[in-house]
Amino acid sequence: MKLKTLTLENFRGFKRFECDFQPGINVLVGLNGYGKTSLLDAISVAYGQFLSGFGTSTDRAIRDNDIHLGKIGSQDQGFTMEYQFPVQVSAQAYNDYVDDFPSEWSRSRNTLKSTGTKVSELINVAKRLQKIVQDGAHPTLPVIAVYGTERLWNQSFDPSSESPKLSKTSRLEGYRDWDKPASSYRTFASWLHQETMASFERGMQQQEQRMSGNLVKGNIHADRLTSLQKALNIILEPSGWSNVHYSATAKQVVATHKEQGNVPISLLSDGVRNMIGMIADIARRAIQLNPHMGTHAVQDSHGIVLIDEVDMHLHPQWQRTILESLKRAFPKIQFIVTTHSPLVISDSKGIHVSLLDNPEKATPVPDLYGQDANSVLLDIMDTDVRNAEVNAQIGDLLDAIHDSNIKTAKQLLADLQADLPAGNLELSKAKLLLRKKELRIAKDN
Repeated sequence: MKLKTLTLENFRGFKRFECDFQPGINVLVGLNGYGKTSLLDAISVAYGQFLSGFGTSTDRAIRDNDIHLGKIGSQDQGFTMEYQFPVQVSAQAYNDYVDDFPSEWSRSRNTLKSTGTKVSELINVAKRLQKIVQDGAHPTLPVIAVYGTERLWNQSFDPSSESPKLSKTSRLEGYRDWDKPASSYRTFASWLHQETMASFERGMQQQEQRMSGNLVKGNIHADRLTSLQKALNIILEPSGWSNVHYSATAKQVVATHKEQGNVPISLLSDGVRNMIGMIADIARRAIQLNPHMGTHAVQDSHGIVLIDEVDMHLHPQWQRTILESLKRAFPKIQFIVTTHSPLVISDSKGIHVSLLDNPEKATPVPDLYGQDANSVLLDIMDTDVRNAEVNAQIGDLLDAIHDSNIKTAKQLLADLQADLPAGNLELSKAKLLLRKKELRIAKDN
C-alpha cells in the first residue's frame, strides 16, 4: 500500500503532474512555490478515505482551495481566474503486506458544490481490518501520519484532558489525528504517562509473583517503552539527548543529557523538542497499531509518513544524519519528505530525490551521496553558493588578475578584505594567484 506513483489534475498549482516514489526514503526538492507542500497534501487526499474507514479520524477531502485556478481570456478583452474541473488525485501503490489493498485508485471533484467521489475499495479494506481487530485477531496495521510545518510541541500535559471518544487501549487510537501534527504531542504525552504507570504497576505485580514463587509473566508495557526508547535514541544521537521518559516527580515528559541531567521537553531547543515530538508520535502510533509485535513494533511496522521541511530547526550536523537515522529507526516505513537543505540529500545513501522543476513531471535526481553541499546548491537547488554581489566582486578580482591588471586587482582585493571575514578561503586563493602573477611579471621584466 506504499505509494508508487501520484498523478494530479487541476490540483492547486498543477494543471497535470506526475511523480514517482520508491518504498524507502523519498525527498522532494524545489524552489518555494513549486508545489512540494501541495504534493504532500495531495498524498493525504489520496489516502484520506482509507483512514476515515476506521471511524477514528476524518477524511482529507479535496477542498475548495485545492482546486486549480486557470487564467481565462485575452490581452485585449482582459483575464479572469476560473476554477478548473475535474480535480483529480490518482495513486498507484506497491503490492505489499495489506491484503486486498487496491493497486490504483482515484479521487475526483467535478463542481464547487460537490464533496468529491468516494473510493469504496479503500473504505472497505479499512472496515475489514477494523472487523478483524474487533474479533480479536492480529492483522498488521499500517502507520500513516502527516507532519506539516505547524508541528510545534509547546503544549503542556494534563492527564485529565484525554479524549474520551475511544478506548485508550484500542489499537485504532493509532489513527486519531493522523493529519493534525499540532495535536499529536498531547496525545503522545498522555499515552506515555499511561504506559509508564502501567509498567510500574506490572513491575510490582511481577515482584509479588517472584516472592510467592509463581510463574512471572512478561511486562508488555515495559516492552513498549523499550521500543519507543530505541527509536528516539537513534534519532537524538547527534543532539546528545536520550532516554525520553515520563517523570513521576516532574509530572511531565523529560529527556536526559549526560551533562545537564533530566530536563523537561518544554525547556529544550525548538529543534530537539520538535524532533522528539514527531519521532515519539510515529513510534507511539506503530506501537498502538501493532501491539502484537512487542518490542519489534517500531522496527517492523510498515506505513507511510509525510514530513514537510524535515530539516526544520535542525543544526547542520543533524541535517546530515536525519534521513539515515529515520531509515534505522523505522526501516519498513516509506517516508516522503521535503527539504531546502543540501546537507539532507548529500549525506544519505539509497534515497530517491525528485526535483520539482518541470510543470508536468518530477525529475528524478541521480544519487547525490558524497557530493559537497555547494555542488548540490548549484546543480540541484539552483542557488548560488555565495551572495550574488560578493560573487560578482570575486569574479572581477579573478578577471583583473588574469589580465595582469595588478593595480585594479589590489584595490578589489582590499575592498573584499574589508567586507569579508579574515581567513576567507576564496580571498586566500586570490591573494596567492595575485602574488604569483606579480612574481611572473617581475621575472619577465
